[in-house]
Amino acid sequence: MKIEHKTQEQLIDELTQLRQRVSELEALEAERKQSQDSSQDREGLLKKIFAESPIAIQLCDADGKFIDMNQACLDMFGMSSISDYDYQWRGIFDGPFMPADGKARLQTGDTVRFEAGFDFDDVRKQGIYKGKKTGASFYDILVSPLLLEKGSTSGYVFQMQDITERKRAEKALKESEELFRSIYTESPIAILLCDSDGKFIDMNKACLNMFRLSDISHYAGPGIFNGTYMPEKIKRQLFKGKVVRYEVMFDFDKEKRLGIFTKSRPGVAYYDVLVNPLGLSKASSGAYLVQIQEITELKQSEKMLRDLSHRLVEVQESERRNIARELHDEIGQALTGLKLLVEMATRKAGNNMNLGLSNVESLINELMARVSDLSLNLRPSMLDDLGLLPTLLWHFERYKSQTGIKIVFKHDGLHRRFAPEVETAIYRMVQEALTNVARHAKVQKVNVRLVAKEDMLTVKIEDNGCGFDPEIALATGESSGLVGMSERAISIGGQLTINSIPGSGTLLTAEIPLGDPIKDTLI
Repeated sequence: MKIEHKTQEQLIDELTQLRQRVSELEALEAERKQSQDSSQDREGLLKKIFAESPIAIQLCDADGKFIDMNQACLDMFGMSSISDYDYQWRGIFDGPFMPADGKARLQTGDTVRFEAGFDFDDVRKQGIYKGKKTGASFYDILVSPLLLEKGSTSGYVFQMQDITERKRAEKALKESEELFRSIYTESPIAILLCDSDGKFIDMNKACLNMFRLSDISHYAGPGIFNGTYMPEKIKRQLFKGKVVRYEVMFDFDKEKRLGIFTKSRPGVAYYDVLVNPLGLSKASSGAYLVQIQEITELKQSEKMLRDLSHRLVEVQESERRNIARELHDEIGQALTGLKLLVEMATRKAGNNMNLGLSNVESLINELMARVSDLSLNLRPSMLDDLGLLPTLLWHFERYKSQTGIKIVFKHDGLHRRFAPEVETAIYRMVQEALTNVARHAKVQKVNVRLVAKEDMLTVKIEDNGCGFDPEIALATGESSGLVGMSERAISIGGQLTINSIPGSGTLLTAEIPLGDPIKDTLI
């Protein structure tokens, strides 16, 4: 064998190459070790995240068999370790919880989410479960496949959330909704629902029956905010979130002609309407709950009562007018004739007779004055001839001369004539109120204010006297005058309000509609 002798230069060159190769191998080894350490660090971090995650996590192998679970999952299922459940008994693809297409979707790399119920008592009886939980629980489950580089699946990750309380709340809410739906549907009270624009969107049976509709589609008209149905002042209160109540009249025949009701009851009906805003916020309104009660019979009864009361007042005033006329025309004329005869006899008689006849003449003058007062109190003729304002001015002057009480009178819109029943009622109420002031208030001044607008006449009579308790006075019947004033106001469709406190004076306010008293009481 021939031995090749190398030069020193060749040996040095080979040695340098060898050292370079060793250095490369050392670098590769260091890089491998660093990569291994990094991989171990990542693996440790992932294990730490898995173990300490607050989210319940389960791991399955490629066949869907359960192989591990973190502490959060153990706690969720009430187990101390994974051995408390026979995880090899059933995998994710064998149980009844996975959706029908779940396995195919997972095996193609998709994520699957579903909800599942778990009966712990049932699996405990089967010997599968040894944990502490009882009863049934519900879980929201997210299953993600673990994919290898070549696309194959190495296993599956389960992330679970206990939604038992949410499910119970949903069930309770559903039962509550069904209960309230049943109450709404079967309620004997007529109820309808409106959207934020006031349009009718639903009616219960009672409401359909009230309007004699078979379906809400038979109503094609405007909503509750239409001016015909809801007054502007009521609408403003409702937009502020307040519960409102008002009355409304429906002329069904007219509205059928307009095409608003395609099928409904005939004639005219009156309703009491209560509207509750639902879900109001600063920005917008949600919906409105409307409760309706028919008051047609009540309105008819009220009309009959008003007509009767009005007729009674007319009869009283007619009798007063006849008696006043008879006092003035018959008795007054007889007394005047008698006075003339006495004056003639006085002129012809001697001195002794003059004294007696003078006394008779004084008595006749007194009787004539009393008859005149009786006639004026019963019914001043100027009320029929001149109207309300001149009669009140005359009455105030007469009242002041009789009682010494000053009247501070302010008025607006009275320079016109009103319906006879309105003029009579206002005059009688003012007359009675001032009589009560003179009898009970113990004051030197009383304020009277009358304001007549286009559709309303308002009367305010105020004093700063001793006051009284209106409820007690009306309940005990001590003040027939107050009852009479109230009845007069009601008889022409108005109302009387009494504000008084013992020691703090009294304010009487009467509001009388200027028009049809029945129509004006309906909104």
